[in-house]
Amino acid sequence: MQLQDCVYRTRGRSTWVATVDLDERISITGDKTISEFIKSTATKHHGELRFRCRWILRTEETPVDPKIWRLNGSQIPMAEWHNTSHVAPVNHTAKSIVQPTKVESMGVHQALRFAPGAHLYLVPPEKAVVRHYRLTNGWTFFLEEVETFGSFEYTGIASDKLKALNISVMQRINQVFNE
Repeated sequence: MQLQDCVYRTRGRSTWVATVDLDERISITGDKTISEFIKSTATKHHGELRFRCRWILRTEETPVDPKIWRLNGSQIPMAEWHNTSHVAPVNHTAKSIVQPTKVESMGVHQALRFAPGAHLYLVPPEKAVVRHYRLTNGWTFFLEEVETFGSFEYTGIASDKLKALNISVMQRINQVFNE
């Protein structure tokens, strides 16, 4: 119900809305931003861009105290965890970016009904995926399922992107949590 309400309330305010969790990141292959990816990929008929998921095993909580971040640097998930699952099967816990005016009903993992003339675009995992930084404590049943998708591998973010992201995060921390 919350996603349906979110999609409805963003009509007229946002052209596109990402329906991802706080521990998920949309990862675009190459140098495009999400906005650039949408502009170069979507057509006026796409009501949903659906992304397949990869899980990155997170072994501990991310610190919430900004003092710890100032001492140790920004501990963003992309810099800390790299043990990454194979891409999930099509429509398995997928996440989306939707056009609110073109989606009439929204579920947790996908649009359920589109406005007339709108349709789905399945984003190839070679172009972009959702990276879900899943805390492993208490999730052994989940790990067993994810292992059936294929081998895990080490993945990282390009060092120049990671450096720019770290700088941006630290600037925001200092702005929001001014000492």
